[in-house]
Amino acid sequence: MSRDDEIADQALQDILELEAQVAGGEIDEERARRMRRHYVCVAAEAMASPDDTGSSGPRIPAGRAPRPWTLAYVLGATVALVAGIIVLPASIVERPEGGAVTGIEPMADAPGEAPVVDPAAVDDEQLEQVVAENPEVIGMRLALADRYVAAGDHGAAMRHYLEAVRLRPDDPQVRTRLAWLLLTIGQTGPALENADRALALSPGSPDAAWVRANVLIDGTGDVPGGVGVLDGLLARPDLTPDIRSQVEDLRRRALTDPGGGQ
Repeated sequence: MSRDDEIADQALQDILELEAQVAGGEIDEERARRMRRHYVCVAAEAMASPDDTGSSGPRIPAGRAPRPWTLAYVLGATVALVAGIIVLPASIVERPEGGAVTGIEPMADAPGEAPVVDPAAVDDEQLEQVVAENPEVIGMRLALADRYVAAGDHGAAMRHYLEAVRLRPDDPQVRTRLAWLLLTIGQTGPALENADRALALSPGSPDAAWVRANVLIDGTGDVPGGVGVLDGLLARPDLTPDIRSQVEDLRRRALTDPGGGQ
């Protein structure tokens, strides 16, 4: 582990401990806000620094990688939160006919209202501006953070996920996304903690269950535990054929590959 990795790991642990202290009433919110800002900056800067070990990519066990379901499937929750909330000037929303779509699309405009912002129609800087001007709209913040995760900008994603946790500590989708990012950067313990928290808040969440299965299989090496979670998902009648296929694929690989789920 490089020095930057160690700094990021410690900063993330400090953030988790800080949130526990705030929840326990040990630290007031004003002081916590200053401390949180410092820790987030430290973690983001460390994760953005070149890895002096010469390695690249997320810090996960060799030969393993988180499954992509969350970044494709969980986005539906973000869409539902965003649709009908944010309205942008036409100069920002307009895009060329046939412009590319990145996968985060509003389901539909609210009847009789101005068009909502399509996160795929604006660049990162514009979306940052929207989030800054509408900090209470968690769905838009998650859409931006998801975009950063997809681009591999883990520091920027972490900044927004942690702010979302501060604003909505009991939102299972926020906890699920944070758990996924923590797994991606090799923070197995905190990833499992947040996945468990998400499931405690929403026991029926397939997203949280999927992330927990990935953490157990790819993070801790607990294949039986992860397969048990996947079996629970496969017992659900509401999985789409595509999602069911991905769950079955991970289950099969976890049982047949001695290196884990990959």
